[in-house]
Amino acid sequence: MVRRRKYLPQVPIYELVSIIPDTFGGMVTVALQRSSAFADLDGRRIDILTKSPNIVDQDVRTQQLRSTGQISGNVRIRNVWSDLGTQPDEELVGLRSQVDPVLPAADELPDPDRTRQPRRFGDTEDVLQIDRFRSDGTRAICDERDAGQRGVRSGRLITLFTRDGRPLAQWRSERRLYHAWLDWVIGEEESILIVDSATAGSRFFDYQRDNVTTVQAIHNHHLLQMRSDERGGLAPSVMRMLSHLDWFDAVAILTPRQQAGFVDAGVVAENSFVAPNMLACPAAEPVAEQRRSGGVIVARQTTQKRLDHALRALALARAEGVDTQVEIFGLGPLTRRLTRTAERLDLGDVVRWRGYDANAKQRFGTAVFTLMSSRYEGHPVALLEAMSAGCIPIVYDIEFGPSDVVTDGVDGFLVPSGDIQAMADALVRVHGMPARERARMRTAAIRRAQDFSPENVAKIWGKELARARRRQRALRGEKVDATLLSAKLSKKGLRLRLKVVAGPWGRRPEAMVGWIGRGRDAYGRVRARVKPTSDGCIVEALLTAEQLTAIVGRSVLDLYVFVRGARTWGRARIASAKEQMPPARDGLAPYTTAGGNVSIRREA
Repeated sequence: MVRRRKYLPQVPIYELVSIIPDTFGGMVTVALQRSSAFADLDGRRIDILTKSPNIVDQDVRTQQLRSTGQISGNVRIRNVWSDLGTQPDEELVGLRSQVDPVLPAADELPDPDRTRQPRRFGDTEDVLQIDRFRSDGTRAICDERDAGQRGVRSGRLITLFTRDGRPLAQWRSERRLYHAWLDWVIGEEESILIVDSATAGSRFFDYQRDNVTTVQAIHNHHLLQMRSDERGGLAPSVMRMLSHLDWFDAVAILTPRQQAGFVDAGVVAENSFVAPNMLACPAAEPVAEQRRSGGVIVARQTTQKRLDHALRALALARAEGVDTQVEIFGLGPLTRRLTRTAERLDLGDVVRWRGYDANAKQRFGTAVFTLMSSRYEGHPVALLEAMSAGCIPIVYDIEFGPSDVVTDGVDGFLVPSGDIQAMADALVRVHGMPARERARMRTAAIRRAQDFSPENVAKIWGKELARARRRQRALRGEKVDATLLSAKLSKKGLRLRLKVVAGPWGRRPEAMVGWIGRGRDAYGRVRARVKPTSDGCIVEALLTAEQLTAIVGRSVLDLYVFVRGARTWGRARIASAKEQMPPARDGLAPYTTAGGNVSIRREA
């Protein structure tokens, strides 16, 4: 009997995403496909954990996704709110409570409405209380948002009730509740937790247990929105995740170029690894050349995807004699605007808008080409799916992903980002190729897509998860005190010298000095020189003039020091006095904040 190969560490593996909506794009697709591949390859069960309060029933959602083939029969969806509303009282006793359970301050028990989630509103129409009821009519949760002062949003108190109305557990925040639920789900067994969304990462970066190895998966560009000409593109939750990546035992990044960018920006340290998205299964069975027609685009209709560029390229190619039709699958906020653009370009009879279709990828098998005109990507699954079906990709050479997959002129076409004419020229070239040449390109595309098979990608994850387990450490937020000794501002940038006092680090510490934008829209770090002292160390670092271009308009950068020891990480604001600040230069002004810490701003 041949023993089945195991690709992954033989401990429970959990995937964590914020939400699995009815219609979803690449990030959720990647999480579902990876979980299913891991489960099927290793013959194990994997739970995908979600925290969205909008899920009706986790078992129903599991069956929905299984019936459409979006998850394996070995994968189960679990949701914190569904668990709280369906699990037996005796099971929920094991949930760790933050405070001693007391009855909420509500005057009377509300009547459940059709959604079993009645709300209480304040005078300004703020939601002050949400109650969640079980299917049997008993109240499961009372979520008060005016626990500090009745009638005004002030403090939170989430109470879990038994079926006979007794308070069972309480938490002062959703975050505390989520962490308690994870403890309850995972238990004491050694496990791996893969966090598969940035918003979830912002809630769980400090979920650290001796028995749990944590991994944050990066799906998007992120660095682009922190550049000086793209500021404000990151949600606060995403910035919170990025600025706490040190707290995870490992960080999975999709491409080598993206990893290099994160390292250069100081966003990640030694805990990162590269793991591309996988092609869970071929999109469709490729058909012969003579049976193919038209093009297929699968993309959300958002600013990132720049579908207006694809439409303009189609119009230019049509003017050159390319007679083709294109189906566009996907939904988004720009749908109406894009349909109007298509009409203005006289593409009404050329473009077919198909909306969301979970099986859209099957159309790649009979299409001649696909276009990808995005501003940025991670490692696009739609590109792998198209190539696996022999659909020739014409894609912008953007950060990141396409150039890590497509070899220009061999298995597809890479054109300069934003060059609509070049995309149109490539489309003309595809249609002008001899059939034999197109067939060779399709074969090469199929062969390239196979490099991203579940087996190949699972091998990478298995190796890196094993390394992460060996490196696993519980980072407890070691207290760090940092005091400015000197600051010098020159044409090279801002040079800082600090005295850092911290707890025992176990070996010579490493340090970085970094900045976080006051609007949470800029983040970066530089490595510092460290000189150990009897009670800590002296840290010296230069924030270059180029790095300080992150200060635009009236924005402010708050400065921090980050120190790492053998098993501990800590960070702190840098204490300073007004008289230590150098004079402004080139419009940049370091200053001491009202709280007594170093920041830097641009003078008005």
